[in-house]
Amino acid sequence: MPLYISVMLKLPEKLAGVLMGTATGLEIPVMLLAGHYAKRVGKRNLMLIALAAAILSVLRCAGDVCLSDRTDGADGAAAV
Repeated sequence: MPLYISVMLKLPEKLAGVLMGTATGLEIPVMLLAGHYAKRVGKRNLMLIALAAAILSVLRCAGDVCLSDRTDGADGAAAV
């Protein structure tokens, strides 16, 4: 991910570190909440919710890729 951010998106290298640190910092509270919800809704239901969220995320990303591959203009040149 850091290489993608700095090379492909041409964003500052520091931003990649900030994003990775933020993701790591958010991961711990989310895990604690997941433990709390596992007691309330059950482990199986929590896993099904996570699976549904993952599938929706992949479909959304696939849709973004498909939309970005469309041509942009009458000459048929691909948008970059």
